Amino acid sequence: MLVIDGTEREGRHLVVLDGEPIYLTHAAFMCLLRLAVGGGWVPMNEIELNGNARSYIGLLKKASGELIRIANNKRGCYRLEHKVRLLRQRLFKLKDYEIKQLCTKKPGG
Repeated sequence: MLVIDGTEREGRHLVVLDGEPIYLTHAAFMCLLRLAVGGGWVPMNEIELNGNARSYIGLLKKASGELIRIANNKRGCYRLEHKVRLLRQRLFKLKDYEIKQLCTKKPGG
């Protein structure tokens, strides 16, 4: 289970994978959050609008020590290979506008 907590510490955001805390950089965290709220296969342009989705996916994998698994359908879409739990109330309290916007989306919407 991947729990997206978002608690900030020294400029990084907390996620918990199978009980193990992982602190991600803001860029890696945003990539993960976009994948999580996507609710399935997420097109590259929804992960990163500047066309750098592959770089951000690589950054996310590296930041998690390759523990966060992400599938690629070879057609430009990605999805998380974990059950995900978003702590929306906690995330909504963060000061980042984009995080708040993502937290209001329904999975797949």
